[in-house]
Order: sequence, then structure tokens, then C-alpha cells
Amino acid sequence: MKKVFKIALIAVVVIILIGVVVTVLMTMGLNDIKAMVINEVDINRMQDGTYTGNFEGRRWSNQVEVEIKGQKITSIKIAKDIKFPMEGIAEKIFNQVIEHQSTAVDVISGATVTSKAYLKSIENALLSR
Repeated sequence: MKKVFKIALIAVVVIILIGVVVTVLMTMGLNDIKAMVINEVDINRMQDGTYTGNFEGRRWSNQVEVEIKGQKITSIKIAKDIKFPMEGIAEKIFNQVIEHQSTAVDVISGATVTSKAYLKSIENALLSR
């Protein structure tokens, strides 16, 4: 009976340790991205074309393609998505950027880090000219 108890105790400790490690890995960089500033880019100086931008932020790393026509953002597409995308967040952020023709848009409530990761990729694309 003591042997079964020891095995069960070891299993519980291992499961807890795995949970702690996974939690730490999943949240690394979270506060840095929350505090990240998204800068506006002067689209009026942009030439027509497709611009690619990346953001490197652990599990929020992504790549987007921003299309400019007539000095307006006409479309934004994901070339490489984040590891665990939240349904509909990219589309909402992209639509706001296109509507406002600016990266100075509100983040999606409950998806601040994901929103900022996409916005930083868009900013980086527009700065890549």
C-alpha cells in the first residue's frame, strides 16, 4: 500500500510541475507585449504594392502582408499566424486598420496581446518600404 501511495504522490507532483512549466512558457513575454507601443505610419507616403511585416514575440509571432493601392490600405492577409489564434480577432483588427487607415485602433477586449501582435506586424510592414 505504501508503494502505491508513493507512486500516486510522485505522479501528482510531476503533473503539478508540468502544469507550472507549461503556464510559465505560455505566458512568457505577455507583459512586454501588453506594454508595447504601436506607432502610426504615414500611409500617404506609401507607394502601391504589397508589404510584408513580422512580429517576433514567442507564441504571438506572426507575419502579415499589407496591400497598398492609391495610398490606402486595401487588404491585410496573414502569411504566418500566431501559434494559438483566437477566432475572429485578426479579421476584426484588420478591418479596423483598413477602416481607419491607421494602426492607431483599439485592441480587442480580452485579446490585447494578440491584437498588439498583429498591429505590430502591420506597423512593421508599413515601415519596410
